[in-house]
Amino acid sequence: PASVICTGHDKLRLKGNPSNVCSGRLEKEENGKWNPVKTNNSYPDVWCRQMHCGTKVSHSEDDNGTQLTCSDNVKVLLKDGNKPSNCYGEVHIQVNDKSRAVCGTASTWTEKEAKVVCRELNCGSVISKEVKTFRREGIMDNVKCSGDEPSLWHCRAKHYTNSGQCSSVAYVVCADSISVKLLDGPGKCAGRVEVQHEGKWHKVNQVGWTDTNSDTVCKQLNCGIRRALPTPEKFSQGSNDVLRKTINCKTDAKHISECIPAANLNNQPRDLVAVGITCEEHKVVFLKGDSSCSGMVGIEHGTKTYWLSGSNETWDQNSADTVCRQMHCGSALNHTSIPSADLMKDVWNVSYSCSSNSTSLLDCENTTLPSNHSDTIATVACSGKIEVNLTNECWGYVNVCANGECGDVCADTWTDKKYAMLCKDLGCGDRGLEPNPKLQPKANTKGSKVLFTGLHTTNNMNNLSQSIFIKNDENDYICKPHQAYVVCSGSVKSNFPSSRDKCSGNVLVEYEGQWLPVCKKALENTNTQKAICGEQCGLAGEPIPYFGPESTEGRFIEKIECGDDAKSITACKVTASSQSCLRGGLQCSNWHKIALAGEKACSGAVIVHSQIEIRAVSTEGWTKSEGQMLCRDLECGNFMSNRNTTSDITSTTSFSCADEPNVTLSDSHVKINGVEVCATDWKDEYSHKVCQEQNWGIAIAGVSHDKLADADKNYFHVSCENNHYKLGQCKRYKGKCQKEGKKGTLVSVYCVNNVKFNTTQKCGGFKPTDPPILDPPPPKILPIILGVGVLLVLVILIVVFVRICIVKKAQKKAMNFSLRKLSRKEVEFESGDYEDVNDNEMEDFRLGRFKSETEVITENDARSTSSFPYDDIDEAQPLTSQAATDADSRNNINQDGVTYEVDDPQENYDDIDAGREIIQTEAEVHNSPQTTPESEAEAPQGLVQGDEDYLVPGQDG
Repeated sequence: PASVICTGHDKLRLKGNPSNVCSGRLEKEENGKWNPVKTNNSYPDVWCRQMHCGTKVSHSEDDNGTQLTCSDNVKVLLKDGNKPSNCYGEVHIQVNDKSRAVCGTASTWTEKEAKVVCRELNCGSVISKEVKTFRREGIMDNVKCSGDEPSLWHCRAKHYTNSGQCSSVAYVVCADSISVKLLDGPGKCAGRVEVQHEGKWHKVNQVGWTDTNSDTVCKQLNCGIRRALPTPEKFSQGSNDVLRKTINCKTDAKHISECIPAANLNNQPRDLVAVGITCEEHKVVFLKGDSSCSGMVGIEHGTKTYWLSGSNETWDQNSADTVCRQMHCGSALNHTSIPSADLMKDVWNVSYSCSSNSTSLLDCENTTLPSNHSDTIATVACSGKIEVNLTNECWGYVNVCANGECGDVCADTWTDKKYAMLCKDLGCGDRGLEPNPKLQPKANTKGSKVLFTGLHTTNNMNNLSQSIFIKNDENDYICKPHQAYVVCSGSVKSNFPSSRDKCSGNVLVEYEGQWLPVCKKALENTNTQKAICGEQCGLAGEPIPYFGPESTEGRFIEKIECGDDAKSITACKVTASSQSCLRGGLQCSNWHKIALAGEKACSGAVIVHSQIEIRAVSTEGWTKSEGQMLCRDLECGNFMSNRNTTSDITSTTSFSCADEPNVTLSDSHVKINGVEVCATDWKDEYSHKVCQEQNWGIAIAGVSHDKLADADKNYFHVSCENNHYKLGQCKRYKGKCQKEGKKGTLVSVYCVNNVKFNTTQKCGGFKPTDPPILDPPPPKILPIILGVGVLLVLVILIVVFVRICIVKKAQKKAMNFSLRKLSRKEVEFESGDYEDVNDNEMEDFRLGRFKSETEVITENDARSTSSFPYDDIDEAQPLTSQAATDADSRNNINQDGVTYEVDDPQENYDDIDAGREIIQTEAEVHNSPQTTPESEAEAPQGLVQGDEDYLVPGQDG
């Protein structure tokens, strides 16, 4: 806007009264300088009106000039909204009792005008000035200052006599509105940096913060300079907003206001970390003793530890109460002192005099050191106690109880060291597993209050309850990002859930009270396998596929990181995740699997398979509950019967369950107990089992499973192992049939012997009847396998036959040969040592249709099956084959002469080396004096019982 200044215009001002710009010494500008007005002419009313101060109230003149007080009381003030503010805010002029805004635009509200306001209000320099777009009732507009005016009211401007309207308002931030402090620390010289700006406290982003900034803050707070720490202390993040300024101090800065620029940052990240610092003069008071609230009173300053003087002149009830309050331990029950002895040089060189309401010993008034200052050390026993625990014994939220009040503590200040200390204090392992915060959000409720914002350790602690706790003073305080939460390593356990198998199968890990499946990748590391197998299951084995229903927990064990010396999963770092993964299983070296050996899946002798042997289990003494458990584990329904038959020679077991699985094959669809089977886990060898059970040969390979499953129905899922020769023996469960989130398909099986062909022409063409158009079947492998198996058995029997002949010849020529003893290797097979018979060979025997009541099984005396959940499992005599039993029954046994007559079962084979027909053989067996009844019972089976019990040709008693 245009303005005109006429000649003869006097520029006036009143100076000297900061509370009223319309009262003071009258000055006039002459040649750029302000000089007192000295004149005999009295124009006080004219002067008051010219300065927009009303009319004259009082007027006087003296040697110093003219003193004038006008009728209007005018002062400049700053407002934040509708409230007066200190050194920042919208610029207002208060005339008498009414306040109106100073209008401003970007061109008229400049640095000069802002400086006049800050100087007039004694608020230091200008930090920033701007124009705020608010509609206000105005009093001044188009303000133009020269810069040396004592008040903005005296600058040239358009004054509104009556009401005027502003569309924008002048705004200023002066230096004295800026302040800084350290919050939520264990002392006034350490904590989170909080800067007061525009009347509010703000935390500061750690990004961009410099050591020079820290030095400036420490100097301003009389705390020296920053203390360089190997690992910076962590402080709570607080609940205040983030300062939208980038602080940048110069080395000579003495006040934080010198470091704040005028410009604001546009955005601040949500996940920023608030800066915290520790200054050189930081000190903390602590108690060193057996409990959290009693002991010697210490002062820790940096890396050094000092002890408070116990002089009677300074260590009194008020000082003791102050220490207890400071430690959140109630009041002092008693305060005493102990001789300082060799700690005399470490007695703190300051004495304090505290009042009855002091909250910090170090803030109490310093007093003169007494003469006996270094002779004793102060001790105190407080009325309260502090306990730190977890909401679920060894995992959960950290719960702190102090003075009868319990609550949460924020996670901001927690470190791995503090988690480990807490776990050790609680006897829950030696480390903490900090979970993903997204897995455990917790909202504030009436029953859940944040009692402490953080805790800080000292160098003289025995347990975490002796920490320096920072009390929360806000009722609605919210921890960001969450309350302290930890899973101690001692709460983590691993397990193989299958009760029919030991040390093999799906792996579950107990984490936060839930048994969670383990991702396949987490089980690939050998150290992890060793830790899970641990002491009970031997060495690390190998990962195996997971078999079972989907987890309902919605979480998985994503990582298991173990060291080379980890002997248990409690020594590993375990991480859970809600991210789905391919699950896995594990088979350790000491695996054992219980099964029934017989013609049916749910009846026969109870046996246990392991990596090195197959052995029989005696069920003698089993109760119905144990039988029920085994039948349930084998998915065979209820327990039906258990018969143990023992003779002098052999022991047989017949165990039966009620529900034999009914496996059917109709129109190529496999059903178990009338329920179709999902093809997701199906393998071609399972198809062969189905065909063989139906006596239809082997399955045709390469047949696709085309029938889609119903999304709403449950189907059987099947998983077979090497020792399963019937589909009913395989593991199974019911569930939805899906693959990769889509509908799965159902099993289709076509057997070779069930395929028929019709030809439509004599010399060509064919029409399949069932199933439609199939590729030519593969060569019949099963007959070949059966033939090879029979041939192997024949060879074994021939070898036995030949050796019997050798024994007979040796007896007839006993007098012509020197005595000798057969080595174990020579009688290895006769001794009944079947340890080398593996699962595949056992299956070959079964498929060869050798009729046997039980399988030939050896038993390792050094092992037991007590690890299974069948309490009465006893070691049993090795079971003999039906052929051996029949042979024994035909023997003529002479107990006195110990002579056995054995009909040779292989007498009709023509390829025996001797080449002649042998009708009967005899063997003399001379008993050793050490022979036990057990060895006598097993002798017909040819078992070797030590070095004395050998069949020795040609040797008599």
